Amino acid sequence: MPSISPKSSQAIECINKYIDKVNFLKLFNPDMQYKYCKNLDRCYSGSAPTLSVVSEAFGEDVATSWIAIMVRDLSEFAGCKDKLSLSQINHLERLVMLNFGYMKVTELMHFFVMFKSGKFGKFYGAVDGLVIMEALQDFAKMRRDKINEIETRRHKEEKERADREHAKRAMTYQEYQELKWLFNMGYEPWRIKKELEEQRKANK
Repeated sequence: MPSISPKSSQAIECINKYIDKVNFLKLFNPDMQYKYCKNLDRCYSGSAPTLSVVSEAFGEDVATSWIAIMVRDLSEFAGCKDKLSLSQINHLERLVMLNFGYMKVTELMHFFVMFKSGKFGKFYGAVDGLVIMEALQDFAKMRRDKINEIETRRHKEEKERADREHAKRAMTYQEYQELKWLFNMGYEPWRIKKELEEQRKANK
């Protein structure tokens, strides 16, 4: 009897959160693209699973079926007379899994919204798998920039929060209350503390 490899913690979390493949496909159907893409930070840094995790949790056929659903929705939106054949879709599913399995499903939903918005050109007469793959390569670069932007902003916010906490400890509560408007304007806590000390010396 063949042994079954234990599932990763991410796959177990995915199963606990989405229960089964039917519920997963319902929650991440094409109509939900617009809802999820209202909050781009959440698309890229939220808890949605990657394609690889979906494949491990519910089976590779579920992950590839999800890709096919998104591609067919894009095809219908484009209004092309010539659609991808079943064989072409099967190749596209496998290529997306192989090259972009690390992406969250919400990130890919944003990709399809961007494609529909004309960010990656258009099809000429027929849906073209190569055009989709090239667009995904471009999107991968945009994705890296977006994630870096989110991380930079998060680190900045965490530093500002730590600075405010440090400033509260470095001066009395009354002093902080009087000067907190300066923190909101971006003044560094150490500078405020230094200026406050200089003011005290001058008033002696």
